[in-house]
Amino acid sequence: MNGLGVAANYSYTTSQVSFPTGFNGGRTDHPALQRQAPNTWNLGATYDKGRLSMRFGVSHNDTNIYAYNYQTDPTVPNIDRDPSSG
Repeated sequence: MNGLGVAANYSYTTSQVSFPTGFNGGRTDHPALQRQAPNTWNLGATYDKGRLSMRFGVSHNDTNIYAYNYQTDPTVPNIDRDPSSG
């Protein structure tokens, strides 16, 4: 079809955080970075003919980590512990 166009892209990312020994009471897990969606994609369609020009687009971002809900181990001494948490 004369005047029809399509654009698409896809991205995949992964991450892993490493903490130094003794950080935050000895945290040993390796979580993903905050606000990083592993899969994202966009798809767009265009039509341009004479004075008529149309665009349509859709995009998707997978769910991602908004905030960590990490709890320190109460058996590990931590001088930085929040006093309001006991």
